[in-house]
Amino acid sequence: MIVNKKTWYIRFEPNIIDEKKLILYNKFTEKLYLLPEIYYIYLKNIENLDLCYRIIQDKYLIENSYAKDLVIEMKNKLLDLGVLSND
Repeated sequence: MIVNKKTWYIRFEPNIIDEKKLILYNKFTEKLYLLPEIYYIYLKNIENLDLCYRIIQDKYLIENSYAKDLVIEMKNKLLDLGVLSND
């Protein structure tokens, strides 16, 4: 799984007051997506999913099986958008 950086500009927007946000910008359609911080955690740790599960578990205080379900759901949504590629 790799991030399609030719099409997408990805930026993490730190926020002191609220939850941090992930900004996705499609360079061709010029659409902007604002996603929750959990997507950033996933993309940052996409090469090490076990670490990703642990970070999500600790941050959101959920069980490992639920963290895995969330990761699968995020992966599918990002694949549908074209942010991720199976290459």
